[in-house]
Amino acid sequence: MNTNFIVSLAAFISLSVSAMAGEAKTETLQKQAEAGDAEAQFQLGRLYFRGEGVAKNEARALEWISKSAEQGNTDAIASMGFIYSQGAGVPKDESKAVEWFRRGAEAGSATCKLNLGLLLRQGKTIQLSNDQSLRTSSSSEPATFSGARKAPCGVFSKR
Repeated sequence: MNTNFIVSLAAFISLSVSAMAGEAKTETLQKQAEAGDAEAQFQLGRLYFRGEGVAKNEARALEWISKSAEQGNTDAIASMGFIYSQGAGVPKDESKAVEWFRRGAEAGSATCKLNLGLLLRQGKTIQLSNDQSLRTSSSSEPATFSGARKAPCGVFSKR
């Protein structure tokens, strides 16, 4: 047999199995998300945002991530902040981004604390003194704060 044919056949089978596993994962997440599982809602939203295993659909992504955030999932809350701060699938709205990051910061998310401080430090939307923005961004413990700088966040991170 032709070696190229065997390699091509093996690659096709591998991709097919991977696609079927991805479809099964998406179906499972869909069922869990519809049942109200906040983590599944967030993960399903990420898939829609990136178009992984499903057709890319930012409106559906925002719907699922928002549902998760409303239940208090801090990864989803941070993602909502990023979505609004970047205008990813929605009109850019730094005031809404600040609201989401503040909500996550109040829930203890180091990522949200960092990004809230950075957004306020820029001072484009909400005018604060340097002292206020620095207090916000450094209010978490140093170890947690340094971990937030290294950790990718929400829909933009690859897990």
